[in-house]
Amino acid sequence: MGLYECASTPAITPCPGHGTTSRRWSRPAPVLGRLSVARVDGEVLDSLYGQLRRCRVRCAGRGRQVDHRISGEHTCDAKCRAHVCRPLAASTVRQIHWILSGAFDRALRWNWISVSPVRAAEPPPPPRPNPTPPTAEEAARIFSEAWTDPDWGTFVWLAMTTGARRGELCALRRSHLNPATGILTVPRSVSGSKKKLREKDTKTHQQRRVALDAHTLMLLADHLARQDERASQVGISISIDARLFSLDLDAATPLVPDSVTQRYERMSRRLGIKTTLHKLGTTTLPSCWLRVLTCGRSPAVSVMVEAGRQPCGSTLPSPMTPAARQRMHRQRA
Repeated sequence: MGLYECASTPAITPCPGHGTTSRRWSRPAPVLGRLSVARVDGEVLDSLYGQLRRCRVRCAGRGRQVDHRISGEHTCDAKCRAHVCRPLAASTVRQIHWILSGAFDRALRWNWISVSPVRAAEPPPPPRPNPTPPTAEEAARIFSEAWTDPDWGTFVWLAMTTGARRGELCALRRSHLNPATGILTVPRSVSGSKKKLREKDTKTHQQRRVALDAHTLMLLADHLARQDERASQVGISISIDARLFSLDLDAATPLVPDSVTQRYERMSRRLGIKTTLHKLGTTTLPSCWLRVLTCGRSPAVSVMVEAGRQPCGSTLPSPMTPAARQRMHRQRA
């Protein structure tokens, strides 16, 4: 009916690595593809959404007994299995709704229709936000484990204290940090896979400036010093536009957001903690830490003390290196 042409335009195509328009269009296409644009209304779309939420192939509970491995004539084998209804996730149905919304809006601008039927349809509601950040004890254990690798510990610390998203942290460059003013600018984000990374705007399409505390600035200074030392050992120099976090010696390539998430989840599973990297930005613990860090304690112990808990003789490692601790003492003096 020509609607696919509207849905395939770059302006409304989802980002790479998270599904393409053609894959999402394959669900409503059997229903909408044979209708004229004028015959699609809110009732048709609501019926389609309901069918997809019951079964992604819209079997309606009858007439579909076997899921064949291939189409056309063939001899069934073990790969041709009895059909089991699998509902389409609510988030996928919402994505289909957004694609149709963009397509019908474009059809409206092209004077194909006078009213967009998507406005009369009701997609599944999004779930109510229910962030579950790690508790004080869990945060202490996470940081103790993360600081076994100072570079990784710095990344996790910055994720907690700034609340930046994983893609924004991966996109940070050295030029985005101003040690003199203590301001970290977050202008861009990174998305995609290892084979195809792309830099884009932040989720809100606005850059942010985050004021860093003295302790975080010291940790970042030590992090940059470690990068420079590793680069000098192989006879290369790191430019001012190099990545703040990278696995390369010249820090030219950013970290992959999915890899960062997987590493954090593996670390959390080893500790028996059910949490994700995304939930670090929802915690309100950093304000507690910063009041205690001036005493020179390690972050892990500071979390427990500020939360009214006793460390129980724990010998948790401190992320403050001797050089950072000396600089802090000089500043106090």
